[in-house]
Amino acid sequence: MGKQGLKSQVQRPLSPDSEQGVGEPILHQPMKPPLMQATLQKILEAIEESKNTLRQEIGKVWKELSHLKADHQKLYDRVNTTEEELTRLGTQQPSHETHITHLTDKVQRIEYQAKNAEGHSHRNNVLIIELLQGSKGADMVAFLKHWMKSLIDEQQFTTFFALEKEHRVPPKPPVPGWPP
Repeated sequence: MGKQGLKSQVQRPLSPDSEQGVGEPILHQPMKPPLMQATLQKILEAIEESKNTLRQEIGKVWKELSHLKADHQKLYDRVNTTEEELTRLGTQQPSHETHITHLTDKVQRIEYQAKNAEGHSHRNNVLIIELLQGSKGADMVAFLKHWMKSLIDEQQFTTFFALEKEHRVPPKPPVPGWPP
């Protein structure tokens, strides 16, 4: 069925003076020129108003799109900056791990040296026991400085040599069987 077949199937209203089934279709009554001009003017005004409204709405859409584009650019820049930072940190990580391992080893060596130095300092303390009461005088440190200088040449002393009063050493336990 082509276009001809469709037109033949459409029912058309008949004019009042035509016989049933035969006649011309009624389209409309012809308009008078002033009425036609006024109607066309209203249609043109409505079209112009619609165009202005569409322009305003399109302007709003463009403004929103420009804001979205600016926001998208900011996000794009932030993502690029973050990716660069992550790449930089990723390349530095192995060197940091090596540095941490080196520092851990160094801390362990220093701890060992500190314990060793502490052990040496305990072994280098001089304890004088069973010194007669009152022989040291009122100042034990002054007595020891004088006593040490009399035993050892002063040139043997270094600037790091210092005498300090140590805590009291408890007396020796009594020999079993001896009176207290």
